[in-house]
Amino acid sequence: MGKTAKRILLSILIIILLYFSAKPIFIQWRNTDTLIARIGNLLYECNKISVKTDASIIIKDITIKTGHKIVFSNGRQKGKIDQDYGNRTLDIFYKNKLLESMNCFCTNNWFVNDYYIHIQSDDGIKVQYKIDGPCLNNVP
Repeated sequence: MGKTAKRILLSILIIILLYFSAKPIFIQWRNTDTLIARIGNLLYECNKISVKTDASIIIKDITIKTGHKIVFSNGRQKGKIDQDYGNRTLDIFYKNKLLESMNCFCTNNWFVNDYYIHIQSDDGIKVQYKIDGPCLNNVP
């Protein structure tokens, strides 16, 4: 292997290492209007979805979508929530039946949120949610 090939391979390995080790640095700058926050939002999913259920509800039957895009299914976050200005809607489904729509209004493309969802089975299925972040909650 020549010197050029070794340099290219080393450069690729360094880039891969930096990509996987840099997320905690970008997370510290989330929801700030800085260049490092914007780069972090482009590279990583900084929005978090946390779903808890009662024992009688199987978490694998919960699906959360933004539009037609699935962002949570099979008990874990799968897709990236779009970083758009304006209204963000997360539709919560249980066994393909719409339970609730969560809305928030984002006044900055680079803002990210933590979405906490609790699904209970008292007298039917009820959804409680909290949006933790700078976006404004419960916009109709």
